[in-house]
Amino acid sequence: EARFQPVWVEDVAAAIAATDGKSPAEGAFVDRMRAGVAAFEQRDWAAARRAFVAADSLFPQYGGSDGPAAFLARVAIAQGDTAAALRAIRQ
Repeated sequence: EARFQPVWVEDVAAAIAATDGKSPAEGAFVDRMRAGVAAFEQRDWAAARRAFVAADSLFPQYGGSDGPAAFLARVAIAQGDTAAALRAIRQ
């Protein structure tokens, strides 16, 4: 019965949806993360931010140190915006 499903079932479903159900990880989320990392490495803060915001909208449950929120915080720090960095990691 649905009311007895563990909470993690929703997280797993979100992860599968974010990668378009492909394995190894591919899909919209991974594409946006790769684009964000590439822009970050080029110091293109606006493009990096756009990519990580898009990735975060696809898989907001992903909270790893290599996830979109962590990179959004790094972008903010690179731009000298500590308040935005804190908002990114607290979401």
